[in-house]
Amino acid sequence: MIINIQIIDAASEENNNSYAGEINISSDSEFLKLSIENAQWKNNINPMASNGITSIYVKGVSDGSFSIIVSAENAESNRLNMNFYQSQNQKSELQNKLENVATKKGYGNIAESLGSKYKNRS
Repeated sequence: MIINIQIIDAASEENNNSYAGEINISSDSEFLKLSIENAQWKNNINPMASNGITSIYVKGVSDGSFSIIVSAENAESNRLNMNFYQSQNQKSELQNKLENVATKKGYGNIAESLGSKYKNRS
């Protein structure tokens, strides 16, 4: 998911389109990852804003409610809350990946247990 972040002037509550500089963005959870270029996923990033705006990539590793905190030098911090959900298909794909890793690592019993546990839920 791509999120555009617009710098707002705290006094006038209008867009500050003249802001140019580094912004600090941090996740409140290990399950929410951030990226500047959709490549390296971290919990803290420092994108550059130009004309008062920057774009970042966000992905939830798990379903749940998470927040990012956005701050910059001489600026007020702000929190953005978001909810992530996993479809049944996404859960099934993740389950299959876990089973494959367990099998490849020689943990056949664990893979079998994971498989039967998931099939009993469906």
